[in-house]
Amino acid sequence: RLCAIRLADIGARSVDDAEHDVPIEIRHSSAASSARYADAHQPPTTTEGCPSIMTRLAVTGAGGYIGGAVVAAATGDPGLSVRSIVREPAPWLTGEVVQVADLGVDAEGALDDIEVVLHLAGPNEVETASDPVAAIASAIGAARSVTKAAAAASVRRIVYVSTVHVYGAALQPGAQVDEQTIPMPRHPYAIARLACEHIIAAEAGPLEVVVLRLTNAVGPPAASGVDRWSLVANDLCRQAVSGDHLELRTD
Repeated sequence: RLCAIRLADIGARSVDDAEHDVPIEIRHSSAASSARYADAHQPPTTTEGCPSIMTRLAVTGAGGYIGGAVVAAATGDPGLSVRSIVREPAPWLTGEVVQVADLGVDAEGALDDIEVVLHLAGPNEVETASDPVAAIASAIGAARSVTKAAAAASVRRIVYVSTVHVYGAALQPGAQVDEQTIPMPRHPYAIARLACEHIIAAEAGPLEVVVLRLTNAVGPPAASGVDRWSLVANDLCRQAVSGDHLELRTD
């Protein structure tokens, strides 16, 4: 039997599907360990009598700012089974958590039984600015290793979260920027992200590759230990509740 699903979800079966609710073939996996994935042969039936659909999603950088928010949202989605991949322990994460000290050298095995990888791990703009050479090397190494591990594990799709700042010099007042604009990154963080886009495309093989070039992320972190108060909106909110004036920091 076929069911309609919201294909704007990260597990959309194709790029065209992501814009429409359409019937697709039902695929199901258990929400627990990889052993249970292998044993799940029959999709369960929902209260509406329609088989449920579960996409096995791995999130690298799950302990970070965006990663933590994605995991929190995905954990409550009955259509997703989430594996959080972190470098250091993140006590606020629930469900399946895999700790990998260095994705650049040890991603193999972390993506077994996964359908979709959301790759977020990598130095942020503050870390990259403080040590550009090391940060760029770290980001590229992780992107290459994760993509090769995903291909080896027969992952269906890898989604890479890049940044709008890859357009760099094209981001001028009044400019209209879209996916056809030629990237001209100037900041080391944007240079690293664009390089990772190319590395992933080069190593992907049969993998579907989706790149999201985000603008500004706004919202509370998943836990107080996620230090992203350097983001302008978060910094202003913190100042509003902790002081008697607001200062727009431009550094």
